[in-house]
Amino acid sequence: MSFHNNIQIKTLLRGAMGMLSLLLLLVGGAGLHGISQSNDALRETYANQLGSTVALSEAMQATTRMRLALDRNVMQGKQDDPKVHVDRSRVFVEASEAAWKRYMNLPQNPEEKALAATAAPRAVAARPAAALPASRPAPRPALAVAGADDDWSAF
Repeated sequence: MSFHNNIQIKTLLRGAMGMLSLLLLLVGGAGLHGISQSNDALRETYANQLGSTVALSEAMQATTRMRLALDRNVMQGKQDDPKVHVDRSRVFVEASEAAWKRYMNLPQNPEEKALAATAAPRAVAARPAAALPASRPAPRPALAVAGADDDWSAF
């Protein structure tokens, strides 16, 4: 009790202000650190991940449109000229490949790079041969569908 009785009010106030100042510095430092981490995460999201997401979604959309163009031949039967839909699907394949190349040129972390390396051959193998660009050789049945032969009844 003698310790509390001998302390002056100004000493207690200085101690309290010092503790509050220390607490203020700790909370402010933690806040600045959190804001810095948030800014880094947003920068990563908008600089790298958003571009990758857009490129991948464009590739997937073009692939879906290519499949839809080819499916029209099956669904409509002999109503339309199948060559029109096959030629249109080739445009979508080229758009999908351009988006995929754009994705592969963007910065990637090692995990994403490994996933992209395993997905690339699968994506090429999943494309129908009839929809491949004209610069690539296509198997014989695909050439018949694409217009190398004039017999459309086989389709």
